[in-house]
Amino acid sequence: MKPHCMRADFGNGMKKKKKKSIKRKCLICGELYKPVVNTQKACGEECSHVLKLESQRKYREKKKIYLEEKPCTFCKKIFRPKRKDNHFCSTECSNASRYRRVILPPMSCAECGKSFKPRNRLARVCSAECRYVYEKRRAVTRGKIKRMPFSLPNKKCAVCNVIFKPKSSAQKYCSGSCNTDASKARERILQQSQPIRKRECLHCEELFTPRTRKSMAKFCSQACRNRHQATQRQVEKARLEEEQRNLEKLQQKWNETSVQVRECPSDSAYQREIWAYLKKGKTITRYVNPVWAAGAIVDEEETELFDF
Repeated sequence: MKPHCMRADFGNGMKKKKKKSIKRKCLICGELYKPVVNTQKACGEECSHVLKLESQRKYREKKKIYLEEKPCTFCKKIFRPKRKDNHFCSTECSNASRYRRVILPPMSCAECGKSFKPRNRLARVCSAECRYVYEKRRAVTRGKIKRMPFSLPNKKCAVCNVIFKPKSSAQKYCSGSCNTDASKARERILQQSQPIRKRECLHCEELFTPRTRKSMAKFCSQACRNRHQATQRQVEKARLEEEQRNLEKLQQKWNETSVQVRECPSDSAYQREIWAYLKKGKTITRYVNPVWAAGAIVDEEETELFDF
């Protein structure tokens, strides 16, 4: 290796020395803390946020331009504006100047002729009723509607027979309730005019017509109902008798394969009671091939009974 390519050895002088952490005092709460970075001035997030808001406020105060004082346009109070286009000292004065009423002399209504105090320069009528008639009259003059409302002759309601003033020539009822009653009556008449649908009897399977539209009848006559119920009772009785015969067969099968013993089974949870029973000179029944024994051959009837 050449001398100028040899690796330099500086010893321990090149190692980075650890700086000692000096505790600082928080500018907000005054507590001592160890800074993570050199520019940290607060102890935590809350104090840092407060310090940030304070610095922003100081910056705004430094850059703030103070305008000359002037009187409010509405209340004539002297105030210092924050902007050049401020003409009111507060929001209340601004709203009050925007929504204040214009005092005008009284005038006569264009429809009824009564004297009233107008709210603005565009007012022509004194009330909502006069405004309705006034607008309808102008619409007739312009040709937008054919006639004035309530100018038709009185009519008689088709439901309650009350005399009323129609709004149009096609109006037949005095109110919405009468209109609803009439529509329900029309639907009822239309439904009654249609024929009742025929149904099939559950017993004789013949078509029959029920007495009413909402009838829940399933049989054409009382005789068919009685015959159907008798058939169902016979079917249920035969099913119960078949179950009883199967149960007797199974019991007989178990009894034939069972023996009478005077020994207590080792896997029983009631050995004390069984030994007390055997001491009286009695015997217990032991099934050689019971349904619940492991590896037992079970018939279909036994399976159904065991599931039951």
